[in-house]
Amino acid sequence: MNRHDARKSQRGQALVLFAISLVAILAMAGLVLDGGDAFRQRRDEQNAADLAAMAGGYAYLDDLVSGGTVSTAAAAADAAARAVATKNGYTDAVAETTVGVVVQAQSLAQQSTVTVTVNRPHANNFAGVVGQSTWDVGVLARVVVGIPNAAYGAMPVIFNQKALDPDGDGSPGPFPLTPTRYDEPPSGDESLPLDETTFNWTIFCQANGNPCNANSSGVQDLIDSGGYDTAVYLGMDIDPLNAGSHTTLYDAVADQGLPRDWPVAIVDDGGALLGFAMFHLANSEGGSVKQLSGWFVTDLNDPSLGVQDGCAPLPVCPPASASLGWYVVKLVE
Repeated sequence: MNRHDARKSQRGQALVLFAISLVAILAMAGLVLDGGDAFRQRRDEQNAADLAAMAGGYAYLDDLVSGGTVSTAAAAADAAARAVATKNGYTDAVAETTVGVVVQAQSLAQQSTVTVTVNRPHANNFAGVVGQSTWDVGVLARVVVGIPNAAYGAMPVIFNQKALDPDGDGSPGPFPLTPTRYDEPPSGDESLPLDETTFNWTIFCQANGNPCNANSSGVQDLIDSGGYDTAVYLGMDIDPLNAGSHTTLYDAVADQGLPRDWPVAIVDDGGALLGFAMFHLANSEGGSVKQLSGWFVTDLNDPSLGVQDGCAPLPVCPPASASLGWYVVKLVE
């Protein structure tokens, strides 16, 4: 091979290397530029899906509260979710877009869900060079509609409903951010808290006929674990601890680190579980004092508590009365 032919061969090799490098550069540009734009599209889709699911949840709730049926509420939820998705630029079967709405409908005494999915291919500008002209970009949003019926991490403490109405005017609160001192029930046969400044210890049981017998050891186990480690439902039984001196329980609460907010059970004069409220526990003092002190930060079954979709370990979700709290539309996914 003469020198001229060698130079031609080198130029040919350089051209091949340049072409390979150009493809690699375009592929990298595709990942960076197209990937960034696809991420932006996914964020837009998620925002639209979240808003659509919330709109569907509120429409479902409004229809049932206004006297509609489960069927009409589901139809209203579907229409509202699709309308909001369209308002935000995503209409089913337009511009290769797919908008799906699934309503798992039940009465307001149970929990319903509205799920919205949005999918639209992302048209790539650079990644098409390496055979990826589009990427599927899809999202999902789900809301739960219902009445707060579960508390997570509930401390084994019960208060009378009068504690939520300390001025006795028939309405909750006011909740001043100053500690109130709460004592155990007096010694004797009565173990239920019956006034606004009394509490008692408790445990939580399934409402299925199993024995439910509170004792100091079981209560302390719940305290030491930071509260009941699964959801406590309105359908569960509670059992108050027998009146007496339980000094070690106050120390166990103090060891959790105070001040701290916990869900606590609220009962009526007969001991029936009405629901839960968030309580700011400021101090726990044993010894000769034996008092908890703090204040309530929410009303009964406030939306900050859980709306459980399904009620394991209970075989059937217990119904909850709307009079006990608020209706909730809550984005959960």
